[in-house]
Amino acid sequence: MKVWNKSWVVSIMAVSLASVFILSAHAGELVMGGDSPRVSVTAEAVKTAVTRLGHKVTEFKDAKGNPHFVFDKTVENVKDIAVFMADCGDAGCSDVVLYADFGVVKKIKPEQLNNWNHISNMQRSKAFRSGNVDGEGPVGLSLAISFLGDSELDQDRLAMQIGLFLVEVGIFSSEIDHL
Repeated sequence: MKVWNKSWVVSIMAVSLASVFILSAHAGELVMGGDSPRVSVTAEAVKTAVTRLGHKVTEFKDAKGNPHFVFDKTVENVKDIAVFMADCGDAGCSDVVLYADFGVVKKIKPEQLNNWNHISNMQRSKAFRSGNVDGEGPVGLSLAISFLGDSELDQDRLAMQIGLFLVEVGIFSSEIDHL
């Protein structure tokens, strides 16, 4: 029994040491929060992705100094469409949040928001009402995208995600018209 215990301890120590070396070798890949160029996107890359779709945006900075963009033109029923960047660091930002503000839409019921968000509806965006869900707060859509870099391929992927979000904004807008 003592031999088994010693070999068990030796095995655990060997695995632990191997884990330390493996983690050290890949530690650069674990950097998060906008400090890793591999999983961070710059404001310029986001702006390029939006303009590839034929849209114009105005760039701003939030209270933390993170960039965000507001679309110069929106679609019917939409007050604002914006792109917010979060978890920013030296290399860029690891999160991009797409946002559409429909303003106060009293005729939307909580059940309709829930139906939009249901997994069977297969929407990428999430619908919400600010404040009390039964109240009269603004209604919006949001979509978070993470871990893209600045490469041309990543810009294409980001442009595709933004384009899909804009399609869902249009669908949601037309659903408002039919309430």
